[in-house]
Amino acid sequence: KQILKSISNHRKQSFKAFKNASSIILILGINEVWYDKKTKSYWGTKPVSSIINKNANRFLIKKLSDKQIYLSLNRSIQLLKKINPSIKIILSLGIVPPEATFIGKSVLENFFVDQGQIRKIVNKVISKNLKNVTYSPLFEYLFFKNPIVLKADNRHVNDYYVKKALNLIFKK
Repeated sequence: KQILKSISNHRKQSFKAFKNASSIILILGINEVWYDKKTKSYWGTKPVSSIINKNANRFLIKKLSDKQIYLSLNRSIQLLKKINPSIKIILSLGIVPPEATFIGKSVLENFFVDQGQIRKIVNKVISKNLKNVTYSPLFEYLFFKNPIVLKADNRHVNDYYVKKALNLIFKK
């Protein structure tokens, strides 16, 4: 009961903060999802084994289509603008590849192909000239600016480059 109360309070505080925020950065990058046939919903990560083992046919692994990504991104922007009409929405591509892929053979190959697909769709959204919606090339900057941008795990970005990239967006 205490956990649910804590979650509810966190959501209320987050909603309040968002309503007063001047900007939000949406980091896009997941294109491989688990579709739950029972709840008709998408999971951004593999469900835990205990759930899968109970219902082997409950989930499908899917790659989202251009149309699905486009509609989802537009719907998200509309919802954000409904809550906070003056918010500046900054779109960017995610720079941390997933730990695993369930479609194809190579995590990195799928990651870069997916980022290209999502970038194409972001261009389409941006071309609509929506008020206060823009793109920031954090992905391009971090991957092509410096070969030592990643930490030793070759997945996460060094803190120095995260700060540098954010300073590019929010420089005064």
